[in-house]
Amino acid sequence: MRLLISPARPAFTLVELLVVVAILVVLAMLATVTLSAAFDYVTEVRARNEIEQLADACEAFKLKYGRYPPSHIHLREKGGYPEGQPGLLPPVLS
Repeated sequence: MRLLISPARPAFTLVELLVVVAILVVLAMLATVTLSAAFDYVTEVRARNEIEQLADACEAFKLKYGRYPPSHIHLREKGGYPEGQPGLLPPVLS
């Protein structure tokens, strides 16, 4: 009785597959670090823009009323916060 042995087919070895998986893991880590840095940069730019908008709103308030808006300390002394939310000022530009 003869055993039929098929000709050797080209296939990947276990070591080759592990190397490919390791390379993919390294690439995924690099992508994660890059995306994290990009999100941090976007957050910083957004915060700067919000501060600039707040400064512009204060200047517009000063042009309209001749003084800067009061702080939350003054609101506390006058008996309350706007809309019942401690520490939040009402919108300056409506």
